[in-house]
Amino acid sequence: MFGNVFFRDFPYKLVTHARVFSLSFVDKNINPKAALFISVNMQFLNKIFSYSNMASWQKIKKLGLAVFVPFKNGKIDSEYMEKFINILEEERLQILETYLQVSSLDNCQLTDAELNVYNNFHGKKKFKLYRIEELFNIHPTSAYHMTNDLLFKITGKNPVVTNSSVNNGISGYINLPPTEKGGIVTYSDTTTSDGIFYQPDDFIGYSHVQGVYPINKSLWNSKSLLFFVSAFRRSAGGRFDYANKFNRTIAKKMNISLPVTDDNEIDYNFMETYIKAIEKKVIQKVIAWKDSEMKTLKASS
Repeated sequence: MFGNVFFRDFPYKLVTHARVFSLSFVDKNINPKAALFISVNMQFLNKIFSYSNMASWQKIKKLGLAVFVPFKNGKIDSEYMEKFINILEEERLQILETYLQVSSLDNCQLTDAELNVYNNFHGKKKFKLYRIEELFNIHPTSAYHMTNDLLFKITGKNPVVTNSSVNNGISGYINLPPTEKGGIVTYSDTTTSDGIFYQPDDFIGYSHVQGVYPINKSLWNSKSLLFFVSAFRRSAGGRFDYANKFNRTIAKKMNISLPVTDDNEIDYNFMETYIKAIEKKVIQKVIAWKDSEMKTLKASS
């Protein structure tokens, strides 16, 4: 539709009604790394096509568009492309390894407190239902009154949180001043619960993006709000879409399940510690993946 190109090295289902089409290589000897090299060199297509000028195979052929690839002895040099991708992958893995070390993330062993919370999350910890409006105010985020085309022509560093359900809801960055302070939760009232995100940084609001603001800010931090996001998504489930809008009235009345102390008060410390444990668990998987990829690359070099 928009000219985005991706290489798939796994079986998949093609959704034709979404204007998605598949290209297969004439040369059956193209290896996966070479295919990735070629797909990256085709990214210029998304600069040509847009919503008002959707991509199609007929248009691509009519325009005579070409992709540049290395040749050797009159044939596509798959070996060169494979080695080139391997070098890039190794460089990125080394950058990741350095980042983990500098950020002290390479030591991601759980503390006793984190391990205890992680192990006691299911079955042993007491939870209680709270109505969202008891803990948060919800109202539309502030936005600039500009058309999409004009808004996203302005490049910069401040995130614009839109109705997107990916990339933390961020669809671009511009240099206009932020309209909202970070440290809140946002969601789109036109899409599914996948669009619920925690926004750590100051950002620019957008049409139909609702802000969820803690009534008592001092009780919440980035970790506990991430826990809340998970509980909010779980409560919303798969009930909402374009036909069944996720409006403020519904959101305010929704119940979420949160952990409580022995005194039956919200256990903010438990939420914070649990998220820290989850983050470390994820980092452990990243490190294991990084080590496995490095081993594979060294074996193939």
